[in-house]
This record gives sequence, structure tokens and C-alpha cells, in this order.
Amino acid sequence: MLPRTPRARELRQTQTSYEALLWQLLRNRRFLNLKFRRQRPFGRYYLDFFCEELNLVIELDGVQHLEEKQIAHDMERTRFLESRGLTVLRIRYEELDDLNQATFRIDRAIRAIHSRKAT
Repeated sequence: MLPRTPRARELRQTQTSYEALLWQLLRNRRFLNLKFRRQRPFGRYYLDFFCEELNLVIELDGVQHLEEKQIAHDMERTRFLESRGLTVLRIRYEELDDLNQATFRIDRAIRAIHSRKAT
């Protein structure tokens, strides 16, 4: 296994077209002026997209995430992240075919985080 930083760099360099599409939306504070990072190491995991300000994780799921073994792994991963105070939003690749709908889901998750902080 590669050390954490080189592995994160490798993941960024070999991103899928769906990851590249979402990154174009999120990078350089383009989305609601929030700072997102790609392939951020966290514990034993790499977070696809992470906004530290909101503790928001956005995970992109391809077809492999529909397999029973992967579903169990994703559930374990989500429980771990949520137990550390993170909010996890999972978006399937095909949802990015309608970028407006995907951005609506991200916006809704962000608004829910803001409303929890306000109370």
C-alpha cells in the first residue's frame, strides 16, 4: 500500500469522468463559496470530496456499489464517518447525468447542515 499522500495524489490523477465533472462544479469555491478537497485521507478511507467547514463528505458511487459486498462495505464506511461527526451524501454516477438534480441534492444537504448548526 502506498503512503497516504501519494495514494491520494494517484486517486486524483486517475479520477473517473464523473469525478472530473463534479470536481469542475466544486473546485475553487465555485459551489456556494465552499472549499472542497478531493480524495482527502480520513482514517483508513479516502473521501471523494470533503468540505471541512461543514464536515460534509460527498461520495460518488459507480455500478460496483450495487454489489452486495460493496453495499456492506459502504454502510460500514458511512457508519464510521458519521460516528466522527461527518455527514455523508452518496451520489450515483447516473445522477450526474442531470447535473441540476445532483446540485440540488448537494444544496439540500448543505442547507440541512446549516439548519442543524442553527439550532
